[in-house]
Amino acid sequence: MPAHYRAEDVETGGIYGEYRSGDPNFFPLISLSVGIVAPDVCSRCQSHVDIADPAASAKKSAKKITGNSYFVVGDSNKAACQCNPE
Repeated sequence: MPAHYRAEDVETGGIYGEYRSGDPNFFPLISLSVGIVAPDVCSRCQSHVDIADPAASAKKSAKKITGNSYFVVGDSNKAACQCNPE
């Protein structure tokens, strides 16, 4: 995403702007966090409700990682990655 920002905004890590109320604020650069549930977990799911808890957990863990990231929840492992594609 840095290509969509001015160089000085990338350097400071975000942009200065205003809330809808007009109050000034600093907004960090946009990032994407993805929670993934591995197929071994999904194979035991009987409905979409069964996958909701591990999916929410994966998303919450991914959001704890700074920048673009993903977090995989599976039976045998949990893996996280911080991704910073240019």
